[in-house]
Amino acid sequence: MYKLNKTSMRFQMNFEKKSYDIPKQISTQYIPDTSLTTNIIIYILCYNASTYDFSKQYYSKYKWARPILMKYQDYTFENAFWKQLLEISDEWENCDMVGTISYKAYKKINLENMNNIIMNKLYLSKQFFAFNQSTNTLFNDKSDYSYKTKILIKYMSDSLNNHINYKLSYCNYFMTTPELMKQFINWHINICLPILLKNPLSYHKFIYNGNLTEIDLIKIWGKPYYPHIPFILERINLLFFKNYL
Repeated sequence: MYKLNKTSMRFQMNFEKKSYDIPKQISTQYIPDTSLTTNIIIYILCYNASTYDFSKQYYSKYKWARPILMKYQDYTFENAFWKQLLEISDEWENCDMVGTISYKAYKKINLENMNNIIMNKLYLSKQFFAFNQSTNTLFNDKSDYSYKTKILIKYMSDSLNNHINYKLSYCNYFMTTPELMKQFINWHINICLPILLKNPLSYHKFIYNGNLTEIDLIKIWGKPYYPHIPFILERINLLFFKNYL
């Protein structure tokens, strides 16, 4: 669909170790069904050694789970992983599907339902599958959007010629075919992100009670607050699949 511009992918990123809340106890009552197999890889995005070690233990019961330590981090936060995912495409380009969730997905979605979808191949009729789609839609979101957020969503939708009022996904919890994943990453890096970064509002403060301290945030992108950038990207990423499938 598009030719990958490697030059545009050379972001200057720094990875910093950080602390996150991790459950003190991990259930050991699960007995896996060893008769089922899968050719799907879902990367569990981990920000530091602690979340990586936790994920290796917590997600070990899922055959599709592959915890990975994020190599890059910048003002796009989890979206900085797309570059790294492309770099390791030899791991997943022959899979049925490839996708991502964060290490704390267990707090946000039902992992057993997700496991059932993957292991029992309930995705076979689809090229794309989102694991946490909301009932809220892009143009009619009932969440507490700020005025700036609404402006940015309209700006991105108009700039990308989108007319689909699709159901939102607030995190990058999805999987798709390897071919579409490569196309999506290309679109995200070379088309979507540059458009967003042209709008000065994208750098403005987004009200979010995250785990990072002001010092952590300054180390990541030079400001003591979260920008709108990653939160807009989470809502706009699905636009690619809704418009191009």
